[in-house]
Amino acid sequence: MKLTTFLLLLTCAASAAPVGKRVDIGGRTLHIVCMGEGPRTVLMESGAAEGFYEWWLVQSALKGEIRTCSYDRAGFGWSDPPSSERSVANYISDLHELLRRNGEKPPFILAGHSMGGSIVQRYYWRYPSEVAGIIAVDPINAESNQAKVPEMQQAIAAHRARRTKEMEAWRASGNWPKQDFPSALPVDLRAQLIAASASRNWWEARFGEGALPDLDVTMSAEERHIGVPLVVIAARWTKPAGWSDEATERFRQHWLDGQKEIASRSEHSRIVFTDVGHEVPIEAPELIAREIRAMARVVWP
Repeated sequence: MKLTTFLLLLTCAASAAPVGKRVDIGGRTLHIVCMGEGPRTVLMESGAAEGFYEWWLVQSALKGEIRTCSYDRAGFGWSDPPSSERSVANYISDLHELLRRNGEKPPFILAGHSMGGSIVQRYYWRYPSEVAGIIAVDPINAESNQAKVPEMQQAIAAHRARRTKEMEAWRASGNWPKQDFPSALPVDLRAQLIAASASRNWWEARFGEGALPDLDVTMSAEERHIGVPLVVIAARWTKPAGWSDEATERFRQHWLDGQKEIASRSEHSRIVFTDVGHEVPIEAPELIAREIRAMARVVWP
């Protein structure tokens, strides 16, 4: 066998092997990555179009102290595609079954980034007795019918239009691109992720999260109430390309207003500010780890 062929086979084998383990949730498997030991678990929910790897640095910082688990939602990474409509409601059902079948014991601390911040709150609203506390990391506010910023809506629509054309071309050719991943991740993990990302399931999952039918919902203040400790970590968004200073500041204020409303949902909440950008789990993992440690001391005495 030629050396180049041998190396190619090694690369394919590495990309096929999951980083964590696949757990059968009833005819499908989801990929979960847990670090550390302990009687309780911190569950970490990634932002839109992202996988478990977003939390790698935070988990690594905590692995000697607290048990943490991150996972790939249906279709991402090493998780099977969904068996029905892709939706927030189905994500929550999947997560509940994943935690149960993996033997994780509630009550959990739930940490969610961006869209994941909304998902973990909705998990609490469905299963309140299973949640001890919530850490929402630069979360979206998708439940209070907050007005949209026109510039951001235009940017989202333009990105969706470009990606729709790309998806059509990739589906037709069967050639799926490799995704890039944060340079802060370990080199070997990045290589494994890059190799695994060139698949239809991966890109269909990313594309599908741009049109979740139940992401934006209108809930009353009573329905939005959270009866456990809540920490909101608020980042400072970098200026998007082509935006004016005025539009950027208007969007930052809009985002912060939404996060203040989220914080108001719990009588036991606080907002932690950081100057890093939206990708807080990658840019400031120790900040999140610190807040998890502090919450664990309170809710898991």
